[in-house]
Amino acid sequence: MFTNIISKYNNDFNLIIQDPVEVLMNDIARVRIKTAAPIYFEKFSSNKTLGRFILIDPVSNETVAAGIID
Repeated sequence: MFTNIISKYNNDFNLIIQDPVEVLMNDIARVRIKTAAPIYFEKFSSNKTLGRFILIDPVSNETVAAGIID
């Protein structure tokens, strides 16, 4: 679950919007995520495998987001 949205890029990728209200489809954003159980991860710059993730809707089994850990 997202605990808060920190920032996101505008459509032209030349402006960072601080404290946006929502993240829509295809938006690129920096968010804080809370997991139900502890997970192991590393920064993407250190480990390309453990630094990336996808979020899957448990009901529809569809991918709803993808990201990297910074």
